[in-house]
Amino acid sequence: MRKNDWRFIQSLLFIVVSALLLLSCSLTNNDDKEPLTASRDAAECIASSVGLNTGGALDQISDVATMCAPNGLKELENKYGKTYFVMTKSYDENTGIWSIHIERERGVTGYIPYAHFTRDYRVRFLNVLNQPQHYYIVDPDTARTVEFHIIRGTGRHQTRRISQQLDSLSASFTITNAHQANVTVNGTYYRAARDTIRGYNRTRISQNVLQLAFHDVVVPRNTGNNFCHGISGNVTGSFDADITFISGTAYAENHIHRDISIDFGSGKGNISFLTGKIYKADLYTGEVLD
Repeated sequence: MRKNDWRFIQSLLFIVVSALLLLSCSLTNNDDKEPLTASRDAAECIASSVGLNTGGALDQISDVATMCAPNGLKELENKYGKTYFVMTKSYDENTGIWSIHIERERGVTGYIPYAHFTRDYRVRFLNVLNQPQHYYIVDPDTARTVEFHIIRGTGRHQTRRISQQLDSLSASFTITNAHQANVTVNGTYYRAARDTIRGYNRTRISQNVLQLAFHDVVVPRNTGNNFCHGISGNVTGSFDADITFISGTAYAENHIHRDISIDFGSGKGNISFLTGKIYKADLYTGEVLD
């Protein structure tokens, strides 16, 4: 073999081996960048249960913020006029409480994202003297406080990574500064669900309970397209889940417990498990951002 031929073969082998090494490093680096962990799955479930478009906690907060307006109950109906939406309501003169039932659908069955759910609310408007009034505005009084309770809920939703079947839902909120452009939300939220999580070439079931406490969370009364970007404040709580891997395995925990803190701002929620790792979620889509 001639010397020049040997050098050509050496160069060709070097190029092939280098390319293979580059591909291997690329794949390894992607895995190392964000490995599948129990905390990652927990963050996915939490984001899905908080997001607006998935029918999470912020969806219900958006509903009560919409009610804090002249003709607010009517505005809530008009808000979903272009999609499937059913609302029934009744008022108890003795207690000053509105009972509201909502059923709505977002998206098209079989496509992603999709959500279909029902909610039962109890709502009471209180004036400056902390007395019940029929509507948000009863001339000349504008409600200063709104008592907002979620009695029950059903439903399902699907994002790119999660399919959720809601098992149980309840909440108790007090909305103050209801006459201002931004209202303040305090209260507790309970949600139990069965999540099917896909990704990393694995499928797992998360049977979970999310409990949250809202601490002076500020939200705009204007619930238009920029609603999520106007939310600020902090939520703390806990997340518990029993995990079953349907295909493949990744982590050893079959029960997850995480104490959590979520900071809202600029349309995002920074989910922290008090262990140093922070997962950033989109408050509208209910998905963890890669």
